[in-house]
Amino acid sequence: MEVDSILILILFVQAVEIVDLISCHSWLEQELEAACAN
Repeated sequence: MEVDSILILILFVQAVEIVDLISCHSWLEQELEAACAN
């Protein structure tokens, strides 16, 4: 199992949430949604 990849993904998601809370902007979420849609 690729545990490292899972941990990195979790840390990345948490970091994105923290940045979004600090910046109080929703553009980051829109960018992520667009990236996931591709």
